[in-house]
Amino acid sequence: MLANNIQPLSDHIQPLSDHIQPLSDHIQPLSDHIQPLSDHIQPLSDHIQPLSDHIQPLSDHIQPLSDHIQPLSDHIQTLSDHIQPLSDHIQPLSDHIQTLSDHIQPLSDHIQPLSDHIQPLSDHIQPLSDHIQTLSDHIQPLSDHIQPLSDHIQPLSDHIQPLSDHIQPL
Repeated sequence: MLANNIQPLSDHIQPLSDHIQPLSDHIQPLSDHIQPLSDHIQPLSDHIQPLSDHIQPLSDHIQPLSDHIQPLSDHIQTLSDHIQPLSDHIQPLSDHIQTLSDHIQPLSDHIQPLSDHIQPLSDHIQPLSDHIQTLSDHIQPLSDHIQPLSDHIQPLSDHIQPLSDHIQPL
């Protein structure tokens, strides 16, 4: 009786087995190809794991630094936000200064030839000024000598004037 029940199961399983066998035959070369790759990958994995173990403490160390840097970054952004309006205010002033400079430059360009013309005149006048100073230096002692004579003559003149006034009608 058991044999009668097994036979239909066996008859049902056999086509499945016949279908699975080609799949197994196809998979086996793939498995044979994958195994060397797996054998090659395993040492790489074994090499990477200590690096990963080394990186994790660094990451754990970096995270607090990052947490510390973030408020600084936020503070810098706030300063930048405050500076930007100042920059926006300064820019028109800078533009105005540039406009003034652009207006002044032609005046400077006009003045320079005048200055170039005046310089030879100044160079010519300087010796005359030096000569006048020399004459003044010579005249001053004469003036110093004449002043006492003038001071002496003045009382004589004051004395003569009434005599002259008296003689005049005669």
